[in-house]
Amino acid sequence: MNVFALTLLVSLCLVGIFIVSFAFESKRNRKRSLERESLLPLDD
Repeated sequence: MNVFALTLLVSLCLVGIFIVSFAFESKRNRKRSLERESLLPLDD
């Protein structure tokens, strides 16, 4: 049972880190994303 609790704790920590990272990245300036800059040469 201790292994299950440890696995659950580590999984929840990883999920928390992912959610915080995703929220921080989505709040960043959307006009300067790498995807948008890589497509600029194709813009008419």
